[in-house]
Amino acid sequence: MRLMGLKKATLLCLVLCLLLTSASAFAGSEDFFTLNVDTLDLTLLNDNQYVMANLSSPAPGLRILKQVSASSELVQPVRLTLVQMDTQLLLMDKDYGYQSKLFDSGVLYLPYSSSYTTPYLITLYVGDMVYGIPYMQTQPRLSYNTGCTFGPRLRDLNPLLSYDWPMGTMLDLNALRQTGFQQVDICASNYYTIGRATLTVEDNCLCVMPEFFSQANPEIHGLSIYLITDCAALTCDPAYSDLPVHVPGERIPLGDASTALLYMPLSISYDPVGLSSFYYDLYDPAIQRQMELWNQNCYGASSDDFTWTDSSPSSDFQWIDVTPDPSFGDFDNNSFQWQTPEDHVILEDLNVPSE
Repeated sequence: MRLMGLKKATLLCLVLCLLLTSASAFAGSEDFFTLNVDTLDLTLLNDNQYVMANLSSPAPGLRILKQVSASSELVQPVRLTLVQMDTQLLLMDKDYGYQSKLFDSGVLYLPYSSSYTTPYLITLYVGDMVYGIPYMQTQPRLSYNTGCTFGPRLRDLNPLLSYDWPMGTMLDLNALRQTGFQQVDICASNYYTIGRATLTVEDNCLCVMPEFFSQANPEIHGLSIYLITDCAALTCDPAYSDLPVHVPGERIPLGDASTALLYMPLSISYDPVGLSSFYYDLYDPAIQRQMELWNQNCYGASSDDFTWTDSSPSSDFQWIDVTPDPSFGDFDNNSFQWQTPEDHVILEDLNVPSE
């Protein structure tokens, strides 16, 4: 019996060790990009599309492989250099000595970059052969970031509505009834423009249709639409009020309202590479015009009688929001059909630290 118990304990330890080893291998595979020189088409290294498809990754680490010889008896000297091209900074110059069979550089961790794509030049010396290989470290995917339409920040409209950066859009409904059409930028992470919302009015009903730039590979986790025609009665973030919640494509009756606040909070994961950034200025004429519409809605007066205080952070501050908001339901961006949380699959979950 004692021997049987010892065998069971030994077997359990082996299983646990195997599980831990498998978990470590899985975690490591997502932590670095493996570049196998022998699998590359060396004639296409100057082709930007080829480089972005085969020599680009958001991973913080880089591992380089190269078959040096077929036998351990055949050895060649190997040296590796790594240069960050935008700064011409030499990050690494290492002599690996004589190598045989498959050369493995080990995982090389690159300097952290929170934005843009960082270009590198890898130079591998194997005997008399020299391989110059470009590598692009792309910006990591942003996960569960906050988005909204562009306009005045809620806290600038009324400090009670929010303490964070999200915005709403004040609408001149009389003008919209005449034109029947308006487009508003959709922003995310307090930095990027990720799409546009198309507003249409027909039969005195407003319809909001958000569209997102395909290059961002967006994944919408939640999206709600609020239309507030009585702004003076608003005392908190509309998402935490008892106001009716609308969905894209829904016809929202306007009644006899002449102005309204459009608030469209959303939770989104996306690739920021190549997206344009936006700049927020409370005193920009377009924003000031929306502040006037807010005044007219709340007080039935011109904004000339009021002085607005800029509560936004300084221009050199950018906050990247990576906090999930559990208050949203799931929303399918392609068909505008609500999903249940258990149907939702997260394809990527790479968060970027706040700046």
